[in-house]
Amino acid sequence: MEQENETVRNLLDIPRIYNARYVRKNDWDMWSDCDIETAEAIAIPHCLEGHECGAMEQANRETIEGIDPDSEILSVRHSAYHRELLAMLDVASEHSAEIAECIMALQDYPILDESRMSELEHEQCCEDWADYGRRELRQELESIDESSEELTDEQIDEHWHEWCQNHCEGGWRHEIGSTLFFDLGEVAKTILVKTWTVS
Repeated sequence: MEQENETVRNLLDIPRIYNARYVRKNDWDMWSDCDIETAEAIAIPHCLEGHECGAMEQANRETIEGIDPDSEILSVRHSAYHRELLAMLDVASEHSAEIAECIMALQDYPILDESRMSELEHEQCCEDWADYGRRELRQELESIDESSEELTDEQIDEHWHEWCQNHCEGGWRHEIGSTLFFDLGEVAKTILVKTWTVS
């Protein structure tokens, strides 16, 4: 490991990465894109945080930040919509080699930890269901059959979870970098057919 860190003393030792984004501080002390010759940092691919970011970006951030918990190498670029994780190019650190490996791995495949990403997706699904999914399914049910207003939240939850188990991910779709969107029309019809045999 000592020899590896000697080879990658800092991220300037990484070969030019295809399609990588290099940045430097401009005259207004803000990060802006530049070429590799004048760069101070490299934008780590698929490591964002903010409104437009999803489970994949969050899981990648957690992995990278876990390597460098004291932020010896890492910095953050702020924008109106998200925070972008940067790796400083000229900082010598014991973490340089591992972060370099992650940067190059993310160029080939956008996920560092699929297990953590799945956990975050599940958490997001549960949050979105509680925030608006249950309410929208209730509205869909009542638009088909007004008597479905008699269903309690617990009954709707039970029907929803049963439907998801029988249809895998058919009840919702997750788009990377966005919110969960529930496909409720078929769900409502299936629930009502089972409950009241609606034609």
